[in-house]
Amino acid sequence: MASLIDLTGQTFGHLEVINYLGCYSGGAHWKCRCLKCGAAHTEKSRLLRNGSAVQCDVCVRHERGLSSKARQWKRADIDRLCELWNKGAKTADIASRLGRSVKAVYVQIARQTKAGRAFPRAVHATEDDLLGRTFGMRTIIAATVPGAGRTAMWLTQCQCGAEHAVPGDKIMTGHRLACKACSNRDKGKRRIIANERKKQQKKFLSFAEIRARDRQIAARHAAAEAAFV
Repeated sequence: MASLIDLTGQTFGHLEVINYLGCYSGGAHWKCRCLKCGAAHTEKSRLLRNGSAVQCDVCVRHERGLSSKARQWKRADIDRLCELWNKGAKTADIASRLGRSVKAVYVQIARQTKAGRAFPRAVHATEDDLLGRTFGMRTIIAATVPGAGRTAMWLTQCQCGAEHAVPGDKIMTGHRLACKACSNRDKGKRRIIANERKKQQKKFLSFAEIRARDRQIAARHAAAEAAFV
């Protein structure tokens, strides 16, 4: 059995070890005092020594609350974020200008891309580059007034000639690649093909049908044996 390493009086982060409490639940436990708030805290020796435990639970919950408030985005910040992103600015530059982390910028960009306000980088950012692009059976011919929730709307023309205003997130993510008439026509074709495949599939035989088939096979075998003899 390994000898106990005395941690009394040592400091790990904001935790000062006071005394030894005992060995239970898979490790040695120590009573600690938080130097930030003064709260008592019990921690394992392994977590203290490898740097996983550096503060008490009270301070951890307090910092999580502050960080959740700091992650809230204001409407002006989101507008500025979408403007910079759509102009092609780098993520690191956007983060430095807005005072956010790169991860927070990526998370917010993903939300705004889904809403259609920020363009995916795979799709060109400027309006001039989007005009004339074809997505499925639709071709973007003009930009329209933003719809509900400030979603970017685009005037598209289907291959059948119909023109409709479509949200940017729907067409760029592949959800609306054709007008309703063409979509229904394609659904009808797919339904006919599926029905034909179902007809071609072998149906399940009942028990009586299986018995009858077995009798026919046995009769054929008997006739073949009689002819051979």
